[in-house]
Amino acid sequence: MFQRRQVTRSADGGEQVVWVDMFTLWCQITPLKYKSLEHQEYRADRDIAEKLGEFIIRFRTDIDFQDRIFYNNLYYNIRAIEEVSRRRYLRITANWLDTFQATQS
Repeated sequence: MFQRRQVTRSADGGEQVVWVDMFTLWCQITPLKYKSLEHQEYRADRDIAEKLGEFIIRFRTDIDFQDRIFYNNLYYNIRAIEEVSRRRYLRITANWLDTFQATQS
């Protein structure tokens, strides 16, 4: 399922972020290897990695980088969108978010 971030006003007037379901469609997903992140501020006796997945869907024009994918009870942030076969398909590369990250973004 694809979701779009939307900012609304809460009862007390503050901003609240909600994720609105956009559409559900067929996709082929390929888990990609963990990609090592080499940011010096995170290199304290451990390696940081992110889990990437590749989604192939039929071509659409209404998807952008502010959207996310909810698949198999996991949330993925869209990192790259690439047209495949002359507007026939889209290849979407996305990184997995843990539950805490998904509720904070």
